Amino acid sequence: MGIWQSQINDAAIGIGGAPWTARGIKTLASGVLDASDGPGRYIVASEAGATDALTQITGLAVGERIAIGPDTGDTITVTDGTNLLLAGVNFTMNHVDDTMDLEVKSAGVMKEIGRSSNN
Repeated sequence: MGIWQSQINDAAIGIGGAPWTARGIKTLASGVLDASDGPGRYIVASEAGATDALTQITGLAVGERIAIGPDTGDTITVTDGTNLLLAGVNFTMNHVDDTMDLEVKSAGVMKEIGRSSNN
């Protein structure tokens, strides 16, 4: 278990001075992450096999933020597109300490705040 995943089990994690609630492991469904548990930190698991693409995040209101990272052994590619506005390129998370922070820009649209690749 990586450092990031061990922290996800804590009740609240401080990021930039603000506590973020640990939301646990969520499995993708056809490329969609259901974040209806609210803002916080999510571990993203592949739907089938060890590799999957994340194309959309649902369940959040405008202005809410989440932090995501891959489940142990999974490779999750966060895909730049209509629903996820990234810094111009896809982001492949394949290490348990890889993370991406996103904020809801408008209904159905998430904007990248930052990323950390720890391969």
